[in-house]
Amino acid sequence: MDTFWTTWLKAASAILAAFGVLFVVADVPGIGLPARIFYDFTFLKLFEGANLQWTQSFLAANGVLGAVTMALGLLLYHAVTNLAANHPDILRRLIFGTMPAWYLVDQIASLRSAAYGNMISNTAILLAFIAPFLAKQHQRLQQVPQR
Repeated sequence: MDTFWTTWLKAASAILAAFGVLFVVADVPGIGLPARIFYDFTFLKLFEGANLQWTQSFLAANGVLGAVTMALGLLLYHAVTNLAANHPDILRRLIFGTMPAWYLVDQIASLRSAAYGNMISNTAILLAFIAPFLAKQHQRLQQVPQR
């Protein structure tokens, strides 16, 4: 895998990990604002606010969501760091074996809860991780001689 796409995947992984941390601190005044804005976007309530109830169970679920998202980002970062140069096919199988499954489950949950903005962000995240492999496939197809 070339340097551009390796850097791309590392950046996407780091952003995903940071995104997870945002949810852990969503209720903290001053630093939780980005997560609260994301929730407003998630429920397409950017101008009126999502009116979330910051109950103990919501905070617990939010913390778990954030921790798991952070862990996924860190795991992907380390996978890219250790596999991209010498084992890109293993990295491709890892990403294509996990990200579409996450995407499908998260999209269904988002649809069921009317979190349409989350469906948009899920699509952006999925594309960020599969783009390098789609670009490589496109490059291979461009090199095939035309008859």
